[in-house]
Amino acid sequence: GDTEPLSTENEFATALPWGDNSIIFNVYNGSGLIDSDSVDIVVVHPNRPPTAIITGSIDGVVLESGARVTMSAIDSYDPDNDTLSFEWRDESDRSILSETPYIDQYFRSGNHSISVNVSDGNGLWDKAFISFSILEPNLPPIPYIESPLSWSQFMEDELIHISANGSYDMEMDNISFRWESSIDGNVSFLKEDDVLLSPGTHQLLLWVDDGDLSANTYVQFHVIEKTLIENREPIANIFSPSNGENYYIDQWIILSSRGSYDPDGADLTYIWEVDDYIVSTAPNHTIHLSEGVHSIDLTVSDGDLSGSVTVIIVVTDRYPILSLRINGTEMNETDEVQVIEMENITLDASASIDPDGYMLEFQWFLGDDLISSSDVFTRSFEAGIYYLKLVVRDISGRTVSKQFILRVLAGPGPIPNEGSNDNRGSEEGVPIVWYIIPIAIILISFIVIMFMAKKRGEEEYYFEE
Repeated sequence: GDTEPLSTENEFATALPWGDNSIIFNVYNGSGLIDSDSVDIVVVHPNRPPTAIITGSIDGVVLESGARVTMSAIDSYDPDNDTLSFEWRDESDRSILSETPYIDQYFRSGNHSISVNVSDGNGLWDKAFISFSILEPNLPPIPYIESPLSWSQFMEDELIHISANGSYDMEMDNISFRWESSIDGNVSFLKEDDVLLSPGTHQLLLWVDDGDLSANTYVQFHVIEKTLIENREPIANIFSPSNGENYYIDQWIILSSRGSYDPDGADLTYIWEVDDYIVSTAPNHTIHLSEGVHSIDLTVSDGDLSGSVTVIIVVTDRYPILSLRINGTEMNETDEVQVIEMENITLDASASIDPDGYMLEFQWFLGDDLISSSDVFTRSFEAGIYYLKLVVRDISGRTVSKQFILRVLAGPGPIPNEGSNDNRGSEEGVPIVWYIIPIAIILISFIVIMFMAKKRGEEEYYFEE
């Protein structure tokens, strides 16, 4: 045709392009084409390795803890168009992270070198790497005031030692200090110092700063003015309990005089009274109180003058919680249970509790008769209807009770000998007397009612006459 021939010789060598090739051999003479033949040849290259490529902009980046890291190897390729497989590893511990083309996850703090191994499945592979670091977020420093203590007292011309020993930074950063008084403003920029402060009640703030974050804490104390006036009355303060506070009978009540002070700096004595009875002469005391409304008085004295304060609290005694089972049947939702005559019956109130944690007393009554004082007891009853009552009492005398009906059904009696006719006239082995007795009771009641009605009619007729 119009294509330039590869050769005009009957034998030749040539290089063919990669892919499918069709070679046509034509034979000519002086008259033209006399014959032709063809052959198809597929030319393949030897296997070539793939190329691993990681896309993403985090190489060499420092990230804060909590940042999500996303990487992709989707741009990796194989020159022979082989199907690729992927394996991501954290080279720091050789752990496998993923076997997909993507990574999207959180990393722990530290330096990370991440590799992706791209394989063509025919024994050839390539690797790419990326590195980054994860840092813990900066935490604020921790302030701590070693001195002065809260509610301390100082005189006007007394040097007050302030100390921030114990303050620290979690990342070991250098920290600076600033002391700020609610009355005098900034008073020091040292970790420890001795300062003079103006008279009054101070709220002294300690600020600590790591250059990025800061935090503060504070104490309160009194600086007492030096005057020539007469002795002043001390100030009594009940820090705990609060006025109107409620307690349960089993709770400890903390009596605290925190905040009491003498404006002249004198040492104080303390008297705690509950309902006009002295219970302690210490600054603080712990006590249990009985149920009711109680008056708590604190009196402080400097030896000459005294001050006092009163709070009222309420102590509540909670009722017991009754729980009753009869032969395992819960009776809290019902007032009646049936059993068989002479069956051993277990009456159980052991699950009853006192919410204040005290021991409980139990009384079981049959009518007006006390039949047991245990939380659990077992006994049998003859056929009949019994009215029982359970009373549960706590240590302070608070009681709860439950009345219930116990119906005891008559038993089937002795088992007859085989072949006997003792069950004759009964249905399914029940003696016929069980049916006769109720019918007889009904008939007798009817006769009595008719007799009384007739007698009453005769009496009315007599009076009319």
